[in-house]
Amino acid sequence: NGLGLYIAGLCLRKIMGNNEYRFRLKKDMDRVLELDDGFMPPICQPGNLEPPDPSTLAFINLKAPLVLHILDRKLGKTGTSLGLSRVLPKIFLSAISGEMTQNCLSTYSFLRTCRKVSGADLRSFVDQWIHGSGCPQFSFLATFNRKRMAVEIQMRQECPAHLLRKDDP
Repeated sequence: NGLGLYIAGLCLRKIMGNNEYRFRLKKDMDRVLELDDGFMPPICQPGNLEPPDPSTLAFINLKAPLVLHILDRKLGKTGTSLGLSRVLPKIFLSAISGEMTQNCLSTYSFLRTCRKVSGADLRSFVDQWIHGSGCPQFSFLATFNRKRMAVEIQMRQECPAHLLRKDDP
């Protein structure tokens, strides 16, 4: 679902322009922030073989393309990769050639393709955004260092729901 909605967003970007695409991303991000308080299920639960509950499917369909957008930006910063624009053709080629069993793409095989194409380590990203729930919160602290005559800025990222999930037995 997430991949289809992400590609639909890219079509909107091409047709309606970058500003409209970014505006829709911002609106979707705001809705995800409202809904994802840490008690919503993650996008992917590896041990769960049943389809998602219809009550949470709308939330998953809202969050999944946003996570793919973040993944695209992350893969684009690795240097050699151009983001998901290099991953998607490989996935389509494997579907056309019949390598994909029953033409189904699992989260694991998608992430494996991303890792092969980009060479990036995506474990922390996957733990936070795909297998975890809750949205991160950023805090900044600025201090003036008199010895260096410079302002030092510290950024801290916390994901309360992600931390709670790790502490549970």
